[in-house]
Amino acid sequence: MLSVPLSEGVQFEWEPAGEDGIEIVTVFFGDNGERWLTRCWVEDVGSFHLGEEWLDGFPLESSGLLWFRRYTTAWHPASGPRPPLIMRGSLQHRWFIQLWDDGN
Repeated sequence: MLSVPLSEGVQFEWEPAGEDGIEIVTVFFGDNGERWLTRCWVEDVGSFHLGEEWLDGFPLESSGLLWFRRYTTAWHPASGPRPPLIMRGSLQHRWFIQLWDDGN
C-alpha cells in the first residue's frame, strides 16, 4: 500500500512510449456509498505529479485505489463476438493508496 502525505502527493515517472496519453485515476469509497474520484489525462512525456490540488477533499486515513493506464489509439476490427474498437488501453500499474495529513 502506498502511504501518501497529502501535501506531497504522488510523483509518477515512466519511460515515454510516444503513445496518445496516460490516464491516472484515484478513487475512494466511503462506508455509506460515497465515492471520491479524480481522473487525469496527461501526455506520455515521462512524468506527472498528482499533487494536493488533485487530492484535496479525499477522505484522509482511509484506503483507495490508484491506477495508471497507458492508452493507444488504433482501429481494432471486430473479432468474433467483440465489436470494433477505436481506442484500447492496457493497464500498466495499480496500487492501494492511503492519504494522510502531514500538517503542511
